Amino acid sequence: MEPTTPRHRCSAIAREQDEPLFGTAPHSQAWVLLEQPGAWGPDALTTSAIDPEVGAELNRLSKEHGFRIMLIRRGAGRSSGGARSCFLARSAQSETWMERLEMANPAELLTVDLDVLSRPLPPGLGEPAGPLWAICTHGRRDPCCAEYGRRLIRMWAENAVDDTCHGLWESSHQGGHRFAANLAIFPHALFYGQVEAGNAQQIVDAYRDGRLTLDGYRGRSAFDGVTQAADYLVRRRENITGIDDLRPAGRADLGAGRYRVTFDSPSGEVGVLLEVDEGPLRPESCNKPKLTPSKIYRRLDVAPIGLPTA
Repeated sequence: MEPTTPRHRCSAIAREQDEPLFGTAPHSQAWVLLEQPGAWGPDALTTSAIDPEVGAELNRLSKEHGFRIMLIRRGAGRSSGGARSCFLARSAQSETWMERLEMANPAELLTVDLDVLSRPLPPGLGEPAGPLWAICTHGRRDPCCAEYGRRLIRMWAENAVDDTCHGLWESSHQGGHRFAANLAIFPHALFYGQVEAGNAQQIVDAYRDGRLTLDGYRGRSAFDGVTQAADYLVRRRENITGIDDLRPAGRADLGAGRYRVTFDSPSGEVGVLLEVDEGPLRPESCNKPKLTPSKIYRRLDVAPIGLPTA
């Protein structure tokens, strides 16, 4: 199978199969968003205008310090008129912060103590920043991201009713090409998929009000996939939308694909029993045509919400 035509692209297949989005956000509690104008190759860090040795070292540092790195730009092909922005973001719950640094070139990032990304408080290396909206337009990684992502960027810019475009950036690969257009919101690192111009403003307005829009919600990157799915399933059942209203309190692997995840909420502790199963075969992306099964998370039970937590 070669999903090279629009009809057979990974995003079209995901929509046809109605593949669930929740539980699919990348897992990381720390992020580096580095401005790099111009074209990006399949591996953005090492196949762009960044010195390949610098890109390789940044890749190594991301593994050493446990953060994820994405390239961002204001517009495809636009050259930088001066200093570049670099955002350091901590997205762990109750440890959420973001700072903006300015640098002349990406090599300067190698001189920054990136261990600060594991710390709960902002390090004061730059100016407080946020919010930031990142839409994946990494076409050399997957054509769906270019098609859906760039269209969303264009329509968002044309129809914005306030200053949301000030924090709007294109980004390199976020994961989940088949869910294009993909939107990530920082510093909380909330991920949305299949975003259209009609619901982008709704997502942004809710975030500014401290709430989540659950339609199209993939998950919070601070949580692993099972906890992301449990978080979504509890929110849907109990109509909980506050960004920090659910706090993971425990996760038990019961075997046979079943998990019990508990959360602290404003109304008390709540637990969800869920089951992970294999869904239909599909390509993960247009450039990875090998068929693999999707993950399907099913809610089996939600415990009654008890007494308020302290």
